[in-house]
Amino acid sequence: MEMQEAVKEWLNTPFKNTEKYKRRIAKMDRIHG
Repeated sequence: MEMQEAVKEWLNTPFKNTEKYKRRIAKMDRIHG
């Protein structure tokens, strides 16, 4: 998936799912950071 699509998907995600995305992003940050 392209980054812009991922960002759009993230922005369109209901707030109740934000924590799930935060955990996923944090996981990616640990892998790539």
